Amino acid sequence: MSSDDACPLSAMDTSSTTSTLVDPGGESRCIFSDSGPFKFQVWPGASDKLLLYFQGGGACWDRVSTAAGLCTTSSSPTTSDPGLFCRSDCPAEHPFSDYTIVQVLYCSGDAHVGNVTRPYSDSKGEPVSQTGGVNAQMTLDWIKAQTDFFERFSSLVLMGCSAGSLGVQAWSHEVLAQLGDA
Repeated sequence: MSSDDACPLSAMDTSSTTSTLVDPGGESRCIFSDSGPFKFQVWPGASDKLLLYFQGGGACWDRVSTAAGLCTTSSSPTTSDPGLFCRSDCPAEHPFSDYTIVQVLYCSGDAHVGNVTRPYSDSKGEPVSQTGGVNAQMTLDWIKAQTDFFERFSSLVLMGCSAGSLGVQAWSHEVLAQLGDA
């Protein structure tokens, strides 16, 4: 779904095992001008249980690390049904199989916290822009707008891997402040 569509969670098929990619548009973006748009991924589930997952993908903190490709630069959704994202035929002890899962995809190289334009350019001559903080906030704004779907949360889980684990640490207070009373 694109930024031209409100993409309400209530319109997604909660019985489906597939996910939906949401392009929030606005100021969100990936690190390079040709990386494609930032997106987040949604697996609908219970209206009172949310798992907010920050995807990992390395870090680019300067011209050298960026040129060396030490970070993910395009939104790469989880396309299979493994482990944490299992939606069907999950082991009975799988704790999140009925949760609504929102995965903040990672393409900014800044551990989900940046909001800076670098003094160097990408291969197209456009400024390198790290907007992971903007991307994460736009994802939270979308979650908060789902008032016709979400009830008060009986469970709110924050999780991440690699650079995403740094994002969880940086965002946990803000996520709880914005969603904790939902």
